[in-house]
Amino acid sequence: MLADNQLSVDMGFRVLVHEPGKEYSMEAHGLSVPSGAALYAGISVKNISLLQRADWGYCQQGWDPKIHGELLTNLTYTATHCEWNCLAREWISICGCLPMKLLPLKTVQNFPICAPLEISMCAETVYGEVFFEDV
Repeated sequence: MLADNQLSVDMGFRVLVHEPGKEYSMEAHGLSVPSGAALYAGISVKNISLLQRADWGYCQQGWDPKIHGELLTNLTYTATHCEWNCLAREWISICGCLPMKLLPLKTVQNFPICAPLEISMCAETVYGEVFFEDV
């Protein structure tokens, strides 16, 4: 049991509605509901079709390993999955493992899970390589 002075704004729960077969980041896309609060939300579907569904995000037919790198997941293509694939390839390449938060629901292969020490040692290198390369 936490004392009142130990309560955090992060306590409560997060809600995320998404299409089946697609994964999204709870931190980036979820709605936070603080402890003791209520959430009332309406949900509606809006379909916009610009390309055939199988080609969304590719602007070409299929996944091209020469352009996108090795495909590590068999999830439906989304920008989130593309970003995950890029980041996961960096972790595997540099550290030889994946942190738990990067393990997808459906993978093409099994990956070793990074221990806390490995995460601590690799994170700066991985995120520096991926996010600060051209800064």
